[in-house]
Amino acid sequence: MHNWNDLIYCLALAEYKTMNAAAKALRTNATTVSRHVNNLSEIYQNPIFIKDGQEWRPTELGQQLVEIAKKTKINIDEIEADTSPLPTGALRIYCELRVMQAFFSRHWRSALRADPKINIHLSMNPSSLAFGEVDLSFTCKAPTEGRLIRKKVATTEYAVFASKAHVSNLEGWIELIDVPGQIFDQSFLRDQFDAAPRISLQGLNMALRAIQELPYIAMLPRPLANQSDDLCELPNSPVFIDSVWVSFHESRKNDPLIKSVFKWLDTIN
Repeated sequence: MHNWNDLIYCLALAEYKTMNAAAKALRTNATTVSRHVNNLSEIYQNPIFIKDGQEWRPTELGQQLVEIAKKTKINIDEIEADTSPLPTGALRIYCELRVMQAFFSRHWRSALRADPKINIHLSMNPSSLAFGEVDLSFTCKAPTEGRLIRKKVATTEYAVFASKAHVSNLEGWIELIDVPGQIFDQSFLRDQFDAAPRISLQGLNMALRAIQELPYIAMLPRPLANQSDDLCELPNSPVFIDSVWVSFHESRKNDPLIKSVFKWLDTIN
């Protein structure tokens, strides 16, 4: 092996399947990923990856190199975790918008008080756990990719709400727009009016503010909507159960920072 750095690009392409996705995870470009993968092919005089439709998959030789890269990364991550006995510094979290507003907004105080030495950096930009861009991921669905440890830590009940001032003369409904991959059934609202939504938007807080001022209905988390005295839940409203999943890379399972977060999560359930 002439360049161990090539293995990182080999591992990224194996996990993310396309040059562009691997490049995004490594914060580089597809040309750089291709160059490093080609370096390995030239060293061994054999292809490392082959094209399968729109994706790349490792050859038998490539898979051997991928396994070496995985083991090397796990060993390095475990060494780094062992040399950090106290959970301090920044906790980097990727969190979907819906989870941020329905879950985190209710638990800021306990999260910050759980360990005063940890600062929380929360982002809605999709980031890689495998390549250390974030420490934890909070999502509505359990992720299926990579070597991740995942756990359902909470659920949130959604129901249909409207303003008490407008509940007797409702004119339409508001649609919450999901990011790709999230499922949110709002067919009940469409059936109520047999019409398209008057407003489609992202963000629970925006939807809440809209139905406070307009004669429309929307699906909202019960804990969030019940904080507003001017809102009411519609009779016979369906209830949608949303899950909160937390995930981290398996190489971080002994990391004191990760353990501290799960200790906090145990206190709020």
